[in-house]
Amino acid sequence: MADSHGPVVVDQRDHVLYVRLNRPQAGNALDWSTFEGLHAAFNRLNDDPDVWVGVLTGTGDEIFCAGADLKSLPREVAEKRKQGIPLPDTIMHNLRVRKPLLCVLNGDAHGGGAELAIACDMRIAADHVRIALPEARVGMIPAGGATYRLPQLIGRGRALRMMMTGEPVSATDAYNWGLVDRVVPRTGLAEATTECVTAILGSAPLAVQTIKELVDTSATANSELIDAEAKAIARIQRTADAAEGTRAFLERRPPAWCGK
Repeated sequence: MADSHGPVVVDQRDHVLYVRLNRPQAGNALDWSTFEGLHAAFNRLNDDPDVWVGVLTGTGDEIFCAGADLKSLPREVAEKRKQGIPLPDTIMHNLRVRKPLLCVLNGDAHGGGAELAIACDMRIAADHVRIALPEARVGMIPAGGATYRLPQLIGRGRALRMMMTGEPVSATDAYNWGLVDRVVPRTGLAEATTECVTAILGSAPLAVQTIKELVDTSATANSELIDAEAKAIARIQRTADAAEGTRAFLERRPPAWCGK
């Protein structure tokens, strides 16, 4: 039975585990409890032999995930860091899901929301969806593996354009670029999800998992890329511009960059 009140709702139906971001009042933004919920859900997807496919989506039909919750996550991370507690691992960093994971973009995906989607194996988007990586606009850089996964999906030039400008990409452009695999009207999202899941379940689960393992190994063979992104994020977080960007976002004003 799914708990509809937590920040992450998990519901198993037959061989499918449905994972839903559930903070609609905050645009399904990622706070510490959401990371904990995703960590538990992805581990369940890995560990339950009766689960063969995972589906990740969000509550509502306007926002899949607005990204990191800048009102709470930085404070929560700082408090946990003092206690020696790291951010819970997810598919964005340090947790590899061994089974196929479909992302159903019911609404816009910004920042960490886009990074979650990019870390999944396949993506279906409603036709009103927009995808953006706006971190540079608040003095930060995309995290969650976006700096090495996104170029693999859409090419270097388009990836740089998305990350350097922060401008949103429409569902149609995302499809044309290879960022999403299918675009449907929002009323057809459930049917399209069922069709995709049914098609995957038509193949032998161990064969599917082995295919994913081989593809993932070839895509992430250079672990130095992951380390480089983590080190760059830590460096950027200490800059004056990063602090200014967060303040400006919370104060709803344009940032005043200093380049330091």
